[in-house]
Amino acid sequence: MRCVREIRSIQIWSRTHENAEKLARWARAEMGIETTIMGTAEGALEGADVVCTVTAAKDPVVSSAWLTSGCHVNAVGSFTPTARELDSETIQSSRLYVDSKASALAESGDVLIPVDEGVIDSQHIQSELSALVTSGSGGRPYPEERTVFKSVGLAVFDRAVVAGVKTLIS
Repeated sequence: MRCVREIRSIQIWSRTHENAEKLARWARAEMGIETTIMGTAEGALEGADVVCTVTAAKDPVVSSAWLTSGCHVNAVGSFTPTARELDSETIQSSRLYVDSKASALAESGDVLIPVDEGVIDSQHIQSELSALVTSGSGGRPYPEERTVFKSVGLAVFDRAVVAGVKTLIS
């Protein structure tokens, strides 16, 4: 994310305070980023421009009501059809991008549950990440529009990231 955004500070929430402390220490030491540990998920989202969820949550930890206009959410945690990190309103009210449409529609509770509830359909997915990146379209026509990237994880992307990191450090 820091390749495309200047990140000066992060607000961290975790169900486990020790995990929040570990992440905060790492972010300060390795990236020089100011960190604040928050007592609630809602508090951590207050004023956030970019939100990253990296949980094994079965039920939403993010409510649409807590998100600012124009924020972007990277939902990269929960990855089973019955588990999700985001409430249905977050998915419905945002432009939705995925790593793989087929995988998202087969594996992601963040997508499947709102589909089952009838608040979105498969056409709500705007694009796969690869098409978004190669098109150069930007993905967000209005600055106040919220966007969500839902990842279920693809080995080919993991391999590409590793190759990119190896190139950066060599």
